[in-house]
Amino acid sequence: MSHGPKPDGFRQVNLRFRETDTGTRSYMLCGQVHIGTGAKAEWADFATIKTDPYEQWLGGPAADMCAKATPVTGGRDLAPLLEQELGSKASQPTAP
Repeated sequence: MSHGPKPDGFRQVNLRFRETDTGTRSYMLCGQVHIGTGAKAEWADFATIKTDPYEQWLGGPAADMCAKATPVTGGRDLAPLLEQELGSKASQPTAP
């Protein structure tokens, strides 16, 4: 099963949470992923939510979900750690 092209990089990645109706926290990684090649390459917002095992969102819905969540990393960009874990090509600058 294919899950799309391998990302070329990540930027502005941070850990966030939202509280469920029962008061428990649902954690997610939010940021931007660089996908595509040549003229079709672009940065897209993403949200990866810890479920069973996880759920991924791209684009506007991801941006909305992350905007409503509370950051837990104190502003630290986790892109270099994510790229190291996933083996992406190179870390991208954090400026949009």
